[in-house]
Amino acid sequence: MMKEPERRIIIDDLELDWPDFDIVSIYTSSRVLFYTMDDIMRMSGWDEWTVRKMFYDRRFPSQYFGREPVVEAHALIRFFMKLEEQRRDKQEMEELYSVWRERANGRRQDGNR
Repeated sequence: MMKEPERRIIIDDLELDWPDFDIVSIYTSSRVLFYTMDDIMRMSGWDEWTVRKMFYDRRFPSQYFGREPVVEAHALIRFFMKLEEQRRDKQEMEELYSVWRERANGRRQDGNR
């Protein structure tokens, strides 16, 4: 079994809870707004290493504008929304599997037996 790359684990743990990022006004805006690595570091407070890992992750919706990697604001929001949805799905499946394991081991008794 292949080990999951470390950068993927780091990216999966990130959250879009930045104090300088007004999600509502940006998401409802039709303006095209691009952010560079420096912009993301300033808004998020994350270090350069973390932001670089995020920009070089193939799942992250960055593009090159000349030699500068950038990400569009709406794509950035969608990326983090998708990550959150995947976290919730994974947590629900883990809870379901734990119930199944308990039933299989005879530790969980339901009233329907």
